[in-house]
Amino acid sequence: MTNISWLKWPDLVIDFGEQAYIAWRISEGTVLYKDIVYFYGPLSSYVHALLFKLFGPQLIVLMIFNLILVAVLTALIYRLFLFMGSRLSATIAGLTFLTVFAFAQYLWMGNHNFICSYVYDVTHGIFLSFLAAGQFVKFAKTRERTKLLLLGLLSGLVLLTKIEVSLAWTIAILAGLVLLFITWNLTLREWWSYSALFCLGLFFPFLMFTFYFAYHMGWSHGLQAMLGPWTYVFSTAIGSLTFYKGVMGTDALGENLALILKYLFSWTLFLVILGILNQALRRPLARSPLLGILAIILFLLGLQTFQTLIPWLELLRPLPFIMLGAAIVLTFKFLKRDHDSSDPVPTLALTTLTIFSTVLLLKIFFKTHVYHYGTALAMPATLIFFKFLIDDLPNKLKEFSGNHRFFKGVIVAGISLFAFNHFLVSAGYYAKKVFPVASGGDTIVSYNPEIAPRALFFQITLDILNKEMKEGETLATFPTGTLLNYLARKENTIDSISYNPGTWKLLGEQRVLKNLQATPPTYIAIVYHDFLEFGYRFFGKDFGQDIYQWISEDYASFKLIGKDPVKGEGFGIHLYKLKTASSVQP
Repeated sequence: MTNISWLKWPDLVIDFGEQAYIAWRISEGTVLYKDIVYFYGPLSSYVHALLFKLFGPQLIVLMIFNLILVAVLTALIYRLFLFMGSRLSATIAGLTFLTVFAFAQYLWMGNHNFICSYVYDVTHGIFLSFLAAGQFVKFAKTRERTKLLLLGLLSGLVLLTKIEVSLAWTIAILAGLVLLFITWNLTLREWWSYSALFCLGLFFPFLMFTFYFAYHMGWSHGLQAMLGPWTYVFSTAIGSLTFYKGVMGTDALGENLALILKYLFSWTLFLVILGILNQALRRPLARSPLLGILAIILFLLGLQTFQTLIPWLELLRPLPFIMLGAAIVLTFKFLKRDHDSSDPVPTLALTTLTIFSTVLLLKIFFKTHVYHYGTALAMPATLIFFKFLIDDLPNKLKEFSGNHRFFKGVIVAGISLFAFNHFLVSAGYYAKKVFPVASGGDTIVSYNPEIAPRALFFQITLDILNKEMKEGETLATFPTGTLLNYLARKENTIDSISYNPGTWKLLGEQRVLKNLQATPPTYIAIVYHDFLEFGYRFFGKDFGQDIYQWISEDYASFKLIGKDPVKGEGFGIHLYKLKTASSVQP
């Protein structure tokens, strides 16, 4: 996966450039929230800034670091699923993460993977959640207070990532700890003691960053900066955007519920048919394992025949309801278990992780899939669902019929086919990326210009900026395109480094305009992007009209590469130069 996708993970225009730019600016002394508007936690940005400080600002540094995190996360997934289930389900969980999620590209746009994420706070939050889940298991088995403190610290780091991940893990770990403490029959004093120790670790990272920002911004602004990501998520301005309604599926709720029921029925029918076939074949298979292998091959050949008719990317639509039901069942199972039975910690770990996975799906609840946000948000739930299919259902079937060989074999082969078809989609997109942009440690490989001119126009723009811009000159990009700032190593003088319709709704227009007027950048680049999914398509035409008007009056057209981005006729980048600056070209 690394080989076929090498340097092809980011998107040139959307999102990823902000991640690189923010890390670079922080490594140069900029203070997040004070000098740059940011809607998520500070942890990922400062970790990457530290890497840039140590190894120099190069994209390859971020790529290698996050490749290492992917390798470690794969090991964490394997160990955790091995503890909760079988070696087979643990192996498939690790392989599914690598083939379906870690290096994924299911849309034309990149970024939705674990190497060059659209927002690293999501992928890092999930990584830390799995790390914390492993620590929770250690504490539950040993009762050692140092492990509880470390669990609190790891959970506190999750709080410094993206809101959907931090909320999901906080709810899950609190539920897990309450279930654990109930089974231990703690005294009230012990409840307070354990809770205080966990909260000490939980809030320590938050307080450290609060002190840091308070030092640079004052106490009120420092605390406001840390609480900001939690207030943005509940903003009615954001919630009103058609984009987020589309992401959750509430824009067409009836249609999405119908699809959920359709796929739930399909899954149920598929599993029932497998169960019936398993019953019919249980005695012949018991006598001849070779016959079982042959039966599985014949079944898969039949499935493969119709595989083009199978909507592989949509098969997980019912996942939130499956996870919600599983979380409820597992919770009651844990509470009502026989206290003299086997080790309860694996069930507790599975319950906690299932709760985490369920809450993580809230953002895409009625439109769950593995692409776009689902690449991260649906990952834990998918692995747990496959664990149920590989371990729990076959074991129940074995208790009923005495044999589960055919059922389990088809499930494993079916999941392999699921992963393979997802791999083919990603591989198809990566095969189209052959054009290098930038050079050295900042190289990104993007689409062949014969397919789409975006990478070529981006490189031409970068060459112009590197040639024309002098030391100390600055650059602002609208509504996106911050990667130009990073690759050209040119500072943006305004704090709102990206200005999509979401930022427009949150910050308003006059605030950004006043910022521009107070510190006008030497150059401005307007980069084409169609925000159709937001309901406001083009900057300067459908939103940001006042800013565009000011740019038109105070800046001279410097160079147009491709189509005019404001007119919405196709991809292009329009460079403007401040009129008071010298060397303005016609």
